[in-house]
This record gives sequence, C-alpha cells and structure tokens, in this order.
Amino acid sequence: MGVAVAMRAWFGAVVPREPAAIRFTLLSLVQSAGNGVFLTSSPFFFTSVVGIPPTRVGVGLTIAGLCGLLACVPMGIAGDRFGTRRVLVVAFTALAVLFALYGLVTSFLWFVVVACAVAVFESSCGSLAAALVYSHYQDNARAIEVRAQVRSAINVGFPIGAAAAGVAIGVGTRTAFTVVVIATAAVHVVCALLAIGLGRAETPTTRRGPAAVSQAALKDVRFVAVAVVNGLIQMNEVILTLGVPLWLVASTSAAPSVTAVVLIANSVLVVALQVLFSRRVTTADTAARALRRAGVLVAVACLIYSTSQGPAAWVVVLILLAGVTVQTIGEIYQASGAFTVAFELAVPDRIAEYQGVMALGVALRQFLGPVVVGSLVIGLGRPGWWVLGALFAGLGFVAVPLVRALARHRAVPEPRVG
Repeated sequence: MGVAVAMRAWFGAVVPREPAAIRFTLLSLVQSAGNGVFLTSSPFFFTSVVGIPPTRVGVGLTIAGLCGLLACVPMGIAGDRFGTRRVLVVAFTALAVLFALYGLVTSFLWFVVVACAVAVFESSCGSLAAALVYSHYQDNARAIEVRAQVRSAINVGFPIGAAAAGVAIGVGTRTAFTVVVIATAAVHVVCALLAIGLGRAETPTTRRGPAAVSQAALKDVRFVAVAVVNGLIQMNEVILTLGVPLWLVASTSAAPSVTAVVLIANSVLVVALQVLFSRRVTTADTAARALRRAGVLVAVACLIYSTSQGPAAWVVVLILLAGVTVQTIGEIYQASGAFTVAFELAVPDRIAEYQGVMALGVALRQFLGPVVVGSLVIGLGRPGWWVLGALFAGLGFVAVPLVRALARHRAVPEPRVG
C-alpha cells in the first residue's frame, strides 16, 4: 500500500496535470524526439551518404556552433522586443524549412550554410521556451517545477528518437536520410503549432522579483559570471556522451555496448528525480548550494570512474553504474540550481534576454567540453579523471560566492551560505 501511494505521488509530481504545463512538456517531448532522430543519424549520413569527410563534418559543426553561440543573446532580445511566443514560433518554423533543406545538401559548403542557419534558431529555442514558462506563471516555484517536468520529458523523448534513428542507419540509403530530414522537419512544424497554442508571451514587469535595471544582460557582469560557471559545471554531460565511451573502449575490459546502459541509467534517473529535487531549490540560497553539490558530486563520480581501469568486465559495469548514479544526481542539482538562478535573479522585463545569457554560458560547454574531457581522460588516463574531478569541485565552490554576490546586487535578502 505504501509503495502504491508513493508511486502515485511520484507520478503526480513528474507528469503535469494542468493544460499549460502539459503543452510545455509535450512541446519539449516532441522536439527532443526530433533531435534524437536527427543528431543520432546525421553524422553517419553526412559522411557515408553525402560523402563529406568526418573531419570536415566536425569543422562544419564547430562553425555552426559558433553561429549558435553568437545568436543566443540577440534572439533573447528579439523575444523581449517582439514577444517570446512569436519569436519561438518563427524559430520552429524556420527550423522546419532548414531541416528539410538538409535533404538537398550535396557539398561541404551547403552543409555549413544550412548547419549555421539551423544553429542560429536552434540555440535559442530552449531559452525562449524557458522565458515563456516564466511569463506564464506568477509563482517562481511553480515555474521551476514546470522546467523540471520539461527536462524529464526531454530525457524521455531523445532516446525514442535515437531508437528510430537506428532503423534509418540500418537502411543507410539516401532515401532513408531524406525520410529522417522530412520527419525532423515535420516535428518542428508540430512544435510551431504547439508554441502557437501557448498563449500570450508578454513578460510581466510588475510581478515580484528583482528590480529592473537599465543595463543590458551582457553588461550584467555578475549574472554573466554565474551563467559561465553554470555552463562549465554542465560540461559534466560531456563526460557521459564522450568521456565514458572513450574511456570504456581505450582503458577498460568492458564491451562498448555498456555505454548504452550508462546513458539509459542516466535518463531513467533524470526522469525519476528531476522534479522532486527541483522542488527543494527555489531560492538563490538553495540554488547556490545546489550548484556546489553538483560540482562535488561530479568530482566524486570522476574518482569512481578512474577506478574502472583494470578490473574484470562485470566489475567495470558495476563501477560505471555507481559513477553514473552519483554523477546524475549532481547533474540534477546543477539543472535545479540553473532553473532557479534563471528565474529568481534575471531582470523580469528582460527575461528572454537573460535566458539567452544562460544559454550562452551553456553553449560554452559545447566548445570546451570535448577538448577538456577528451584531452584529460584519454590524454592523461586515470590522473586525468582526478584533474577533471578537481576542476568540477572547484567550480562548485566558486558558484556559491558568485550567486551570493548576484543575489545581493538584486537586493534580495539572502541568509549566509555555510
């Protein structure tokens, strides 16, 4: 009986009930499924079907990433100026057209052109959607809970899309690639329609929160500093997508397929725990503590991963599962802290612009993450994990005074963080 009650309570927390929250969550579920289809299959198709060398695909995606990085804040400013919902609908509509154009790519030049255009609009969708959540709810705690439900939905949608991509990769023809890009385009049409139904996107300026200031978000040095540190802590996600797979192949006796087990465990834990943890992180003080815990837990996970070199394969699997469990809890704390900082300490009448700054910090991890994680884990081996752990622990402790300074600047009374 107790288990049944607990399961009902968990289900009620994770699954949204009211219409707006359902729509926000469904939007993210659909978009993440589309991303799962495309991101999982596109590297294979661009290299094997279109004929672009792998190194050039990497160069093209790096250039596109830079375009997306530069677009984060301007797209947020556009959202504040013209209406967040309107700009989000335009972004999804543009992405539908651009993903369809991928099917016509036959050269490296056109690949770069389309990839850059996709990155400009795609990089802003998350921050614009976050601003819409903030605009809809007058209660920050409720907005943070909905963001957590959205993140859980993303961790459900992406694996579904990735599984579908496996079928297309198995076929491996130009026709299969065309189906992938058309399906991805159709997904973004659905996203645009869902975004239209989200209602008005006017950002309230009279709600409770930090006083409005005249400076642009990029000139808000304290907020930018917190955004950068948060983005660097979020670099822990690269450990799962790059560090662990490379380490598994190069330095352990376990089969490469164990990577899938690790990623599935991560997704299951996020879906199960993100909303519950986020309910405890609703103030600047608790956000600071959450970011510190995130850094420390990821550091502990790095130490655990470092012990997987040498033991038998079944022991390696147990070690990796222990590591991913600790790391995922850290990841959940990081996301919870980021949600609260983004809502509590942003300027209300520039909310989309400030979400763009948070996205800018996260985008940095896409540049630094592969280089830092890859060079340490593969270049240094076991000591590389120790260095990586020290880096994350340091970032976690640095986050506390930065968030406290930002909170004081916003004139929000804060208890001392011990």
